Amino acid sequence: MSTRLRRISCLLLCGVALGTGGCSKDPATQAREYLASGDRYTESKRYEAAAIEYRNAIKARPDLAEAHFKLAKIYEQTQDPAKAYAAYARAADLEPSNLDAQLKAGTLLLAAGEYEMARRRAELAVQAHPDDPSAHILLGNALAGLNETSRAITQMEQAIALDPSYAPAWSALGAARFVEGRREKAGEAFRKAVDLAPSSVDPYLALANYHWASGAQAEAEKALKTALAIDGSNAAVHRALALFYIVTKRAPEAEPHFRALANEKGGALALADYYVGTGRASDAIAVLRSIASDDGHPEGVAARLRMAAIDYNAGRRAEANKAVDAVLAEPDAPPDAHIAKARMLLLDDGNVVDAERHARQAIAADRSLPAAHYTLGLVALRKQDPKAAEAAFLDVLKLNPRAGAAQLQLARLQLARGDAAGALNAAEQAARQLPNDHEAAVLVSRSLRAQGDLPRAERELAARIAKTPDVAALHLEMGELGLQRGRSAEARASFERALRLDPSLHDAKVGLITADVAERNLEAAARRVADGAAARHTTRGSSFSRHASTSSPAGRPRGNARYASW
Repeated sequence: MSTRLRRISCLLLCGVALGTGGCSKDPATQAREYLASGDRYTESKRYEAAAIEYRNAIKARPDLAEAHFKLAKIYEQTQDPAKAYAAYARAADLEPSNLDAQLKAGTLLLAAGEYEMARRRAELAVQAHPDDPSAHILLGNALAGLNETSRAITQMEQAIALDPSYAPAWSALGAARFVEGRREKAGEAFRKAVDLAPSSVDPYLALANYHWASGAQAEAEKALKTALAIDGSNAAVHRALALFYIVTKRAPEAEPHFRALANEKGGALALADYYVGTGRASDAIAVLRSIASDDGHPEGVAARLRMAAIDYNAGRRAEANKAVDAVLAEPDAPPDAHIAKARMLLLDDGNVVDAERHARQAIAADRSLPAAHYTLGLVALRKQDPKAAEAAFLDVLKLNPRAGAAQLQLARLQLARGDAAGALNAAEQAARQLPNDHEAAVLVSRSLRAQGDLPRAERELAARIAKTPDVAALHLEMGELGLQRGRSAEARASFERALRLDPSLHDAKVGLITADVAERNLEAAARRVADGAAARHTTRGSSFSRHASTSSPAGRPRGNARYASW
């Protein structure tokens, strides 16, 4: 092309550009305009539009820390912690002196149980702002999560030294002291935080958690009610009160707090779960239908899956399967639908192959979902593959160390293969997470018996029976313990109590026969055997069903409120 033609071409291109608005703007200018637009949307609480503008700013200037930080705040506002963390982390990496970004990223890591990564963030915050108490608190909390309690307390004390009037530092110190086992000193720190900030909700929440963990339920409730009086719309307070009343078996008192959360993300679903848990399926359906009928509602699919769970629990299995299949047929079916289908397959016809396929699809879609790994563990149990089951339940605990149901499964598997120490650790963890679960208490006792620590097993079991005297499984275990200690008369009394509570309990009948034999009363033993011969088949089935809810994948998967009935 000649020089003249090239000049003409350039002029034509410039003309086209001018006709369509001129040459493109400088990226920095574009980014600032997008930021300003995003700020306006944020002020009017149009968060989705704000997020789009902030992402446009990042496209124009990927290294603009301010844009990442503002986008992170939008994600946090819309309760998307994973994206919020990623954006805060990027903002902090681009601008290490941004204390808020470091603290936010670290706090989200703490909430996710990523203590080592949180520690790194906290150290960067302390390095950049050594005089800020919040940075030391974050580091202390991360160290506490890593079981470095002494170092954690040192960090909390440094935070207090920097600002003795800073209430969050005292609350954090109380938490670290509690973990260390210095409960009285922990209480002093929590009360000091309340004294320093009597009109703030957070110190009262921390004090309530302290009282609750210490077993002082009345004091915990008082602290929570005080927090509610300070801020009647505080979602964290309503969540705490709802959980408190559920755990303390005062479910009717939890309803207003679930209702107060209905407009929060996941709040309406939690209200529906509450109604299901209290036997009010029709009320749950009403809530779920209002969500599912709203086209484009972000929780619409979850509501449909919950309605399917209600149908399944009510015996309408065909309708439930149809509803779940309809969700699975849609593009980008969520992992929850695969989890639901896998569990239904295990319960309906034991189709292990398809159940495993759906469980693995759920994991492939979201490897961070504990329920998907738990379901795979249930599949492995059905396949009689204890090694694979144990691996799956360990994956659950890596994602959520507080998953009591997985701890229970792990304790059973480890006890079955003779690892009494591992079983005891898992059972004790489960008992801490599920303080009212009698099966956890039974597993603690069995693990202790397997280790030969019979006195402690008896103490633990007696304490649980004193709190809940009408649980047949506890008396059955006490009977087994009595036999192991050579106390046949005490064992007999426990087995008889278990049978009064559950006449179909086959293991208790076997225990009585064993007690007869131990006392050399062979005639009585033979009579019991003859009396039970006709019913032996059904009683064996009853004995199996006693364990089916957790030891068999065909039982109801525990620890997942979304599919508690499946």
